[in-house]
Amino acid sequence: MTGCGQEKHLALSEDINKLEQKKRETVILAQQFEERAEKQEKNLVAKEWSLRNQDERFMEKIRSMQEENQKLKTREHNMKEDICFLKKETEKLEAICSSGVERKMVFKGKLIDNFPRCGINAKHQIRYPVKGGTALIVFEEASVAANIIRKRHHRVPIEECYINVKAEPVDLVVLDELSMDMNRSPRKILVSNLPAAAESEETLLDKLELFFSKSRNGGGEVENREFLEDSRSVILTFAKEGGRL
Repeated sequence: MTGCGQEKHLALSEDINKLEQKKRETVILAQQFEERAEKQEKNLVAKEWSLRNQDERFMEKIRSMQEENQKLKTREHNMKEDICFLKKETEKLEAICSSGVERKMVFKGKLIDNFPRCGINAKHQIRYPVKGGTALIVFEEASVAANIIRKRHHRVPIEECYINVKAEPVDLVVLDELSMDMNRSPRKILVSNLPAAAESEETLLDKLELFFSKSRNGGGEVENREFLEDSRSVILTFAKEGGRL
């Protein structure tokens, strides 16, 4: 082999070695690229699962908040109904406590001229002003009232709820002495001992007015008439004095 042929052979061998080296480097780079691609793919899959789990947690939290909101709305509605019910019951109690009962009284004693001054026995009918939201309770035994006042604060059940009340003593004003002047009215009469008839009150008043308005019965023109339910008596007022029996 000549010198020129040897040089060519050496140059070709060197080129082959360089190609082999490049090939090995290329293979190494390809392996590194595949490893990096596989690692990136795993990271993407992990992030995707993490995002899905996060979305599920968020949706669960939203559903829980919606359920809690619905419960709060239901509770608010029930509380409004309870408040409305308590207001109505309070109004009823205030109406009952603040209402007074008027009772007419009739004197059934004897009337005589020149009535002398003397003492009389009278039974007190005590009326106590009751403000709205309060009630006056009278017990048969004073010890029961004393025990309740001593405890002071009480919790009273009313249907499905409770009300807190406070018991306090009551100061009643009682008259020690009563002075009365009694005069016979010249224009009024009291018709008593009326039977419990089946006819109406108005019919009974019409019959009495008709009877006592006639002069032959010793009467006269009737100006006013008043029916007393407690004693089933009638007070007739004549227009003029002397128009009476």
